[in-house]
Amino acid sequence: MSTIIDFEAARKKIKAQDDAAELTANLADIARGKYFAVSSAKDIVAALEGIGVEVDANPLAVLEIRVLIDTIEALVYRTIGEKHPFHSVSEGLYAHEDVDYSKLLGEFLEDLYVDDEDV
Repeated sequence: MSTIIDFEAARKKIKAQDDAAELTANLADIARGKYFAVSSAKDIVAALEGIGVEVDANPLAVLEIRVLIDTIEALVYRTIGEKHPFHSVSEGLYAHEDVDYSKLLGEFLEDLYVDDEDV
């Protein structure tokens, strides 16, 4: 008696497992992104207060804090290939056809690692 292997069914099962693993990884990235976004916003507010900016002077400042959080979340989503509602905001404000985004990002990342004392 011989065993018949359905390669198409096996391929679909492996693809489904791979898709599930990728989704799990993306969900973990999204959860870390949300946590990081809130933590970063807290750090920024604390730093502003440290230099004398009274964030609590106007309750509407919470709107900019929310923008900070959404922006950071959207950055994480974009890097893992997921959609985020804030992408439409950043693209609406800054997307231009005549911009080389790869070059712009490369320059930013290069400047990121320049020692402040060298500037």
